Amino acid sequence: MKDLKHIRCFERLLEQANNELVQQARRDGGVAVGYTCYYLPEPLLNCGRAFSVRLRAPNTGSLDISQYYMPCDGSIMTSMLQDRRTGLRTQPLNVPLRWKREEVQDYAVAEILSAIEFLEQQTGETFDWDALKEACEVWNEQQRAKFEKWELNRTDLPPHTGASVWLYRVFEHQVACGDPGALANDRKVNTILQKQVAAGKCPKTIRHRAVIWSTPANNYPNFNNWLLDCWGIESVCEMFDIHGTGLIDTSTRESMLYGLADMIETSTMRAHTKGGYEVMLLDLWEKVKEYHADMIVMYDQISCKGVGAINGLFEEGARQRGIPMCRVRQDLLDPTSISRRDMRNDVNLFMQTVMNETPLDPSLVDFDDDESW
Repeated sequence: MKDLKHIRCFERLLEQANNELVQQARRDGGVAVGYTCYYLPEPLLNCGRAFSVRLRAPNTGSLDISQYYMPCDGSIMTSMLQDRRTGLRTQPLNVPLRWKREEVQDYAVAEILSAIEFLEQQTGETFDWDALKEACEVWNEQQRAKFEKWELNRTDLPPHTGASVWLYRVFEHQVACGDPGALANDRKVNTILQKQVAAGKCPKTIRHRAVIWSTPANNYPNFNNWLLDCWGIESVCEMFDIHGTGLIDTSTRESMLYGLADMIETSTMRAHTKGGYEVMLLDLWEKVKEYHADMIVMYDQISCKGVGAINGLFEEGARQRGIPMCRVRQDLLDPTSISRRDMRNDVNLFMQTVMNETPLDPSLVDFDDDESW
C-alpha cells in the first residue's frame, strides 16, 4: 500500500494539462505545445525549447499553442471549439485520407512543413533537423524491434500476447517514438520473448490462434488475457498493433519528411480505417495466413461508422475461406452501453454453440467485474 502515494502523484499530474511538471518546464524556458489527438507523433513537436503536452480538461487554456491533425469527427469538433471558444493559436495538420495514392504525398509533406513553420513563428526557435534525424533513427530501430516481435508471434509458440501487444504499441507510437529509453525497453522485452521461444515452452494452454480485428475496446484492455485464460484463444495478431510498418529514410531532409508523412498517414487506426475499404479488408486475410490463425475475433465497435459499413464483406470473406469469426460488440471507451460482461457473453455463446467447446476455466465464464480487481 505504501506505493499508492506514487500512483496518487501521477493522478495529480493527469488532473490538468497545466500541471506542476509543465509549469516547471515553462519556468525553465520551455514552450508548451498543446495537442488534442493522440495519433500525432511527438518528435515533430519536441524540438528546440518546445515540448508537447496532451490537452485535457480542465484548465487547458493556459497552454501557449494547440497543434493537432484531424483523423475523425472528434478532432474536427475539437478544432472548432478551440478556434471559437478558447482563442488558442492553432494549426491543423491535415492528413490525406487516401494515403496509398502517390499523388497525395506531396500534400502530406506540405502540411508538415506548414506545421514546422507555425512552430517556428510561435516559439521564435529554428526547427532542429538534427534532432529530428536522431529521433527518426531511433524510431527505425524501434520498428525493427517490433518486426522481430511479429516474427516471433508467427512461430508455433507465440510469446507476445494480451494487452501488452496493442496497448504498448499505441502509446509507443504516439508518446515514445524516437525515445532511446523506449528502444532499450523493446530490446529487453525481445530478449525475454526469444528465450521463451527457444525453450519451447508456453505458460498457457493454446487452443486457437486468433487474429483480433477492428478497433479494440479501450475500456477493456485485459480482454485478450481473458480470451486466453478462459477459452485458450491466443491473440497472435492484433489490428491495432499492425500499423506504421515503414522505415524513415534519414539521408536527406526531404526523405525524412516523406517518411514522417507516411508514419503519420499509417498511424494507429488510420492505417486500416483510412485509405479505402480494401486496406482493412484485404489485410485481414493476409494476416490470417501470415500468423497461421484458425479463427478471427471481430470487434463490432458500434461508434465506428466506416468499419460498420463493410461488416457484410468481412462475414462473406470469412465464410468463403472457412474461417470461424466471432463478433464481439463494444463501444471503445464506454462500458456503460456495452459492458465487459456483454463482451464476454458474445464470446461464450460463440464458443459454446458454434465451436462446441468447453471453457478451460469455468470460473471465468461469468463474473462480476466489480470484483475483478
